Amino acid sequence: MDADLEQLQDDQPVVDQPPAARPLNRPVRWLVAAVEVVAAVALVALAIWAWRRASIPMRLPESDNPAIPSFTSRLSGPWVAAAVVAATVAGGLLLDALREAVLAARGRRRGAGTPGDDVPGVPGDDVPFGP
Repeated sequence: MDADLEQLQDDQPVVDQPPAARPLNRPVRWLVAAVEVVAAVALVALAIWAWRRASIPMRLPESDNPAIPSFTSRLSGPWVAAAVVAATVAGGLLLDALREAVLAARGRRRGAGTPGDDVPGVPGDDVPFGP
């Protein structure tokens, strides 16, 4: 069975095909980055709103001891969780927006040649790799 597999592999030509590369400078990257920044700003506003809703003021009974305050507040767990989740997702969106912007800008600066023309050590490149 191994001999059949080897003969089948020998009969078929081996072709090295580069993976289908999508251009980095797609204009949609800038649009995606802008939408993600807007969504992150909205999520930060949501996080601030939820954090303010989390604080619940409480009035305490009067005391003869001046060290005991007559006012305090407590935090509501679901509102704190919502604020933390919204802030975390906003941070992730900002990181992805930064990545999209860097990829869009990097792709635009490359020449009009084939991908990898300006990278030393790429097969077909005239610049030798190393010192």
